Parts: sequence; C-alpha cells; structure tokens
Amino acid sequence: MLDRLRTQSVRYHFSVALVPGRPAVGMKEHHAVIEAICSGDAALAEQTMRAHLLSVVGALRELATTQTRW
Repeated sequence: MLDRLRTQSVRYHFSVALVPGRPAVGMKEHHAVIEAICSGDAALAEQTMRAHLLSVVGALRELATTQTRW
C-alpha cells in the first residue's frame, strides 16, 4: 500500500511541475513549511503544511482543466 501511495505521490509531483510557475510556488511553500517546523511552532507548521497541500490540490485541478482529454 505504501508503495502505491509513493507511486501516486511521485506521479502527482511531476504533473504539478507542468503547471507554469508552479515549481517556484512549490519551492516557496516548502521553504515556509521548513521554517515553520524549525520554529518549533507545531500549530504554525500544521497550518503551513495544510496550506501547501491545498495549493497542490488547486494546481492539480488547474492542470486537469487545461489538459486535453483523449
């Protein structure tokens, strides 16, 4: 099961990278998550990670609406 989840995660990671400007946004969000974790503020770290995941979901939805369906 973990291998299947990892495979899906990698697939989504590469798909999201196709959204114009998304790699820079993702890098900024990852940096914010790391900073929040390093601050020792668990609530902030959770909030920052949740915001990042919602951002990824939004990017996947954007990608799904712009991709040509065969």
